[in-house]
Amino acid sequence: EISRREYDSSSWDRAKHVRISFHGDVLDQYELRRVMQRDTKLAGGALVLTALVCWFQLRSFFLSFLGTLLLSLTVLLAYVMVPVPAVGPASFLAVFLLYALGSHCLFRLHALWC
Repeated sequence: EISRREYDSSSWDRAKHVRISFHGDVLDQYELRRVMQRDTKLAGGALVLTALVCWFQLRSFFLSFLGTLLLSLTVLLAYVMVPVPAVGPASFLAVFLLYALGSHCLFRLHALWC
């Protein structure tokens, strides 16, 4: 029988907030897959933003598209040439470092060319 009394924090009858966690190989893979899908959407947005900033800086759609494409291919080439057994925070930060250095080189070459 459920009473209409207010919640008593010292009572063991019923918890106000119950959090249940599951753990296992299948659930960990599912959770990892969902996180990776969400992060892929965020990375796609960052890639579009990088292309737009590059287009604004270089004032050429062709150069910005080609530069962004080459930067994306260098990340894939690096993962093929140096296979990493597990993707961790260091490899995640290495992608951003690669984009930063590659974009800087692209902007520097454009400045020297013009």
